[in-house]
Amino acid sequence: MGYPTHLPQTVATLIDKEADAKSAAAQLGHATEQVANKHHIVKPALAPDSSDILEQLGAGPEITGPAPQDRGKRRAK
Repeated sequence: MGYPTHLPQTVATLIDKEADAKSAAAQLGHATEQVANKHHIVKPALAPDSSDILEQLGAGPEITGPAPQDRGKRRAK
């Protein structure tokens, strides 16, 4: 959960997930679900599952670059 001002959002999102938006709206005192859906219920961003592709980032050869202590230093010409 977050700050107290996030409580209605947290409650509405949980009730929507476990029951439905109508129940979430009723819990918050709204006559219809439109206000709850617009202002309180957080819908997850839908994105394709690319985890297999992203796992390749950790499996490749080690990326080399300047050592942490050398970052930001100018190189001699």
